[in-house]
Amino acid sequence: MYRDEIAKNSDSLSPGRYIGTEEIESENDEDFATRMQILTNQLSEQLEESHRLEAVISKQLKGFGYDL
Repeated sequence: MYRDEIAKNSDSLSPGRYIGTEEIESENDEDFATRMQILTNQLSEQLEESHRLEAVISKQLKGFGYDL
């Protein structure tokens, strides 16, 4: 069964020949701008949390006698 399908595709084992592609809904400029604003806000929050955690780690290391 599978061998016949592979033979029809010139014995190619390229996955693209055997699986379909998903249609992607295109975004308009407004959708993109809204999405980018949400993502940049999320990134900003994550960077703030990263800095907070860096300070906590640095303080803990200093408590053990290690300076960064």
